[in-house]
Amino acid sequence: MSKTLKKEEGRRKKEERKILCCLSFQLFICPHLCFHCYIFNFFFDFYIVKNFEEGRRKKEEGR
Repeated sequence: MSKTLKKEEGRRKKEERKILCCLSFQLFICPHLCFHCYIFNFFFDFYIVKNFEEGRRKKEEGR
């Protein structure tokens, strides 16, 4: 594996780690929300991850 591929993989893992930390923090601070709030948070988090992945993909295609 080349150095650039390893570097890109490392960046991707760091970015994914940031998202997972954010999601786990939301669950930590709001463990007893109503069911509707959980549904909202799930779709909101899904939207963030989806846009993050699309942005990363566009960034990689632009290179």
